[in-house]
Amino acid sequence: MFRTAPWIREIPRYKWAAAALMTIGTLLARDAAVQATFSRAVAGVRRAAGSNEGRPEVAEGSGFVRYAAMINSREQLDRARKEYNDGEATLKGDALLEAQDRLRAAKARYRQARLAFLPELARQCDQARVALPRESAEALAALQGETTE
Repeated sequence: MFRTAPWIREIPRYKWAAAALMTIGTLLARDAAVQATFSRAVAGVRRAAGSNEGRPEVAEGSGFVRYAAMINSREQLDRARKEYNDGEATLKGDALLEAQDRLRAAKARYRQARLAFLPELARQCDQARVALPRESAEALAALQGETTE
């Protein structure tokens, strides 16, 4: 407080400079890049302090949410594959191309969900010194094989 009090007393003397600083600060605070940087810094401080105040119990980037996204995308892929297989014989022209695009998009979403979940699961298991489940290890190896091809 002793260091900031002289600055506060000087504000009336330099009104225009204070107004300019406030304007620049306001504009910077509205910038998306500045907001992202600030929120990353706040998240880092919270992680370091171990504080969960003001945050939901399960964060959006948590493993639980990534796992749910992976399972949901697999179910969407299964539905899209079934719809495509059931209607492939009757589809022609643009309808066939659209069905193929939907199937490709569902496959891509499932792949992205696995890419978001499996490497992090392997890292967390390694860090906790717990064996990675066999299914997950096989899926991760297959995914890494797809990535290198």
